[in-house]
Amino acid sequence: MISADQRRAAERDEHPGRFLATAISEGRLDLANDCFSRGACLLTPDATVVRGRENIRPILAQLLARETRIEILDEAGIDAGSVQLAGQRWRITSRGVEGEPFSQVTHPVLVTGQIEQRWKLLIAAPWGWAAWSP
Repeated sequence: MISADQRRAAERDEHPGRFLATAISEGRLDLANDCFSRGACLLTPDATVVRGRENIRPILAQLLARETRIEILDEAGIDAGSVQLAGQRWRITSRGVEGEPFSQVTHPVLVTGQIEQRWKLLIAAPWGWAAWSP
């Protein structure tokens, strides 16, 4: 029988963008952070580029502190061997400043790569990328 952790590891290896959404929604910071490669880049909503997994972690922690939930509405991708490009549509719901839920639909752009036989996020723009809008 496969343990829950083994199942999650298999899902993460196969679909790091989907696994990231699940890990954030479940409030699992270590698992969300592990979706990124060591040298990954994260594009924040204000277009700041955060470089490196250790610098991405505090951004993820902020999402978890706001009780963020992510629903994947749609996705498409292109596989080029050891690299994948994915475009998705997410509904991100978080606790707002006044404690009321705040929801937005975003168009994430994700680049994943196979590193040490595992799929990891190399570049993640969860709120989309203005230079590449749908």
